[in-house]
Amino acid sequence: MAVNNLAMLEEYKSLQLLYADFAERLKSIAKDILDLNEINIVSIEARAKSTDSLKSKIEARSETLQELVDIKDLAGVRVIALTRADAEKIEEQLSACFDVEESTDEGAHELDKIGYRSKHLVVSLPNERCALPEYKKFKGLKAELQIRTVLEHAWAQIGHDQVYKQSSVLPEEIRRDFNLLAGLLEIADKQFSRLTGEISRQEKNVAQKTRQGDLNIPIDSISLRGFLSEKFKGLSNLDPRFGPQDNMAEEIISELKAMGINTLQDLNSVIPEDYKEKAQALKEYNNFCGITRDIMIIHDAKKYFEGPWKNKWAWGRDEGHILSFYGIDRNELAKKYQDLES
Repeated sequence: MAVNNLAMLEEYKSLQLLYADFAERLKSIAKDILDLNEINIVSIEARAKSTDSLKSKIEARSETLQELVDIKDLAGVRVIALTRADAEKIEEQLSACFDVEESTDEGAHELDKIGYRSKHLVVSLPNERCALPEYKKFKGLKAELQIRTVLEHAWAQIGHDQVYKQSSVLPEEIRRDFNLLAGLLEIADKQFSRLTGEISRQEKNVAQKTRQGDLNIPIDSISLRGFLSEKFKGLSNLDPRFGPQDNMAEEIISELKAMGINTLQDLNSVIPEDYKEKAQALKEYNNFCGITRDIMIIHDAKKYFEGPWKNKWAWGRDEGHILSFYGIDRNELAKKYQDLES
């Protein structure tokens, strides 16, 4: 290596911890922004470039590289999205909160790289953030922000490294099979985006019909979510999910059907007119599972606990629950049903 290249490597070694800290700060800011905008992600990672990787990069660019700051990916953050639509939302939100120097869409228009796509942004912190004491040390630092879907990431980790970095040594038949597989991944990615978009459109359609009173709609996970979102819109402390992991819609629908509630009209007809008002007054935490179960219990507690409940969940013996507004004593329910099953 040339003397100046060695000097760059030594300079980076003295700054590596700073770049690692910078990457972690960018990751934290990005995650806060995405959480605030309720954009789902698969993962978010941060790293400072390893010295071995930097050495290879310096050697590869020895003819054009003048100084360390010319390397824009000494710090890096990678966000993995579920779908291409989510990736585009992520790019929009993060581009607004960082200063973007460069933006490239790798693989998107390269016919020999079907399936490989990755959005790369060179970013830095805005001046107003760098003016804060805890961010001053990051002024002038740049990082690479990568945004991919989970399928694009899978291809980058497996296919791209195996094929495009070794294309001169792999047999043509193997490369062809990799390309066919890459095409399938790209089609799957597009279909996932289409389907998630269709789910969102159907939920909005149900919400509109709920406002119009047109509820002769069979209950499924899409229609139920759309209905509850509109019916209880604005309710404070509401978690708009089916359970903490948002994975209990099937269970709740099964309970509703066991209660003879098969359409949104059936469900709407058993919701007390003042339920939302009373729930708002209590200001207690709840999610779509809790609300739906409250409604079933208010409608017919005996039928619910002797039927669909099946000891699937328990409760504390407390006062002031919304059921008490409807003459239902949780302590008595616990004594009659929970204790018998314990």
